[in-house]
Amino acid sequence: MRRRAKEWLGAGLVAVVVGGVMLLAPETNPYAEELAAARHGASAFQLDVLADRRITDEEIADARRRWRACLRDAGVDPVWAEDKAGFPVVDECYDSTRGRLEELAWNMKVDPENRGLAVVIAECLQRQGVLPADYDATGPTLEEAVGELLQHVDISDDGTRACFLPAAGPG
Repeated sequence: MRRRAKEWLGAGLVAVVVGGVMLLAPETNPYAEELAAARHGASAFQLDVLADRRITDEEIADARRRWRACLRDAGVDPVWAEDKAGFPVVDECYDSTRGRLEELAWNMKVDPENRGLAVVIAECLQRQGVLPADYDATGPTLEEAVGELLQHVDISDDGTRACFLPAAGPG
């Protein structure tokens, strides 16, 4: 009996030590800060989506379904509301469903290492032969860097346009 108690005590001690080490281990998700920020003020649905620190296409589709249902429940046509902001009911439905999730999911898909969207887009454009290999996409802001990129490219070209889509990610 004593031996069994010691085994259980030893196993419990190992579990506590391993659990403690895991709690103290640094966060390895490159989007840890963005995910933490997204949790602030998030709805229960959004918190559930963010719990595993990733956002799937299925979760985005569910967020969009919930957004449309929220609007319909409020008597608003989702097709009309698609590009409308500044209307309280539209904003409330967006903030509790799609908000916080869509942009973060897109960024995580395009730039999984969180190096900067302008850097990822520039690398894709370099692979397409549109930008010289020594082009530096770093800039003080994403808007400035992308604005600079757009001065060098023909966005009507399919290969170029593809660099601005989620498939532009690694590879």
